[in-house]
Amino acid sequence: LKTENSFKACYGRVKDTVNFGKENGATAIGIADINNTYGHYQFNKECESEGIKPIFGVRLSTLSNGSKQRTANLPWVYLAKNDDGLVEIYKLVNRAYDRFYYTPRIFVDDALAVSENVVVLSPFKIDIDVLRAGKEPYNGAFLGGLVYYDIRTGKTIAVGDNHYITPDQRPVYQTLGGASKRGDDYIYSFDNKTYP
Repeated sequence: LKTENSFKACYGRVKDTVNFGKENGATAIGIADINNTYGHYQFNKECESEGIKPIFGVRLSTLSNGSKQRTANLPWVYLAKNDDGLVEIYKLVNRAYDRFYYTPRIFVDDALAVSENVVVLSPFKIDIDVLRAGKEPYNGAFLGGLVYYDIRTGKTIAVGDNHYITPDQRPVYQTLGGASKRGDDYIYSFDNKTYP
């Protein structure tokens, strides 16, 4: 899940996310915010207080090696299996900011270099040998955004792409995240209507 730390992509406070999970019988909850791990500390505290297992992750733009493309439309998801995997994720985030070009980014070689302590999920079904050969990581079959592909096991995994926790939070999300730049103009969306 994303939290409020995925700027303009989600309205879901960490505490509310954990409470919602607890109310609905969750025994484990994972977060993977876009380009950052700011929420991990608070998420861990909230999960401990509610007796829920935290799963830590991050969503990062993963591009072809050396790419100068401005951004990747669909970030890959990296989930830590254990503390060693979490350290690797923090190093990936640092590397992504070291390579900042319009947006934080890592390259396919970085994704392939992580150990078995990290689950690497791509929004595209791709052959790992194709990636190793240096091919474009976004040439595979798009899986629809709610299903990701584990590049090591070849399994597809359902994921949540939340923008808010409960339906009554939708207007807040739309207000905070509704403005987007298109060309020279800003577009504002609210209640499924677009305002130029």
